Amino acid sequence: MASSSEIGKLEFERLSIHEENYEAFEALVIITKHLSPALYKRFRLANNPFVVWKDLKDSYGNIEKLLQPAAIEASNQLGFLDFKMAQEFDIALQDCVADLEACGLEVICTNTFKIDKTLNTFPDEKSMYAANLRL
Repeated sequence: MASSSEIGKLEFERLSIHEENYEAFEALVIITKHLSPALYKRFRLANNPFVVWKDLKDSYGNIEKLLQPAAIEASNQLGFLDFKMAQEFDIALQDCVADLEACGLEVICTNTFKIDKTLNTFPDEKSMYAANLRL
């Protein structure tokens, strides 16, 4: 929590009697209210919400590109035999599809992709026989 001396140091435009800059002040308060403590320290002296928003977008606007390799790797590692029940595999497959779509790869997340992923990782007859022997 900011002390009263820190609050006094904030340099916002004064609100006019006619509320000309009230929207900008309110937007800045809302944006900074939802920042982590480290980001709040970075932007606490900002007086223009557009500058704060643009800086945040420039810093974190490419997050889907950063997450793509992990989403693709998780999809590649997904296998039917890694789960005890088909329902668990389906849930994991839907999670992978959601992650891929969030990373901008919705074009590959078709029903054909899901069916191929299931069939390609589904055990063949030999591996089913070997799994039964291990039980």
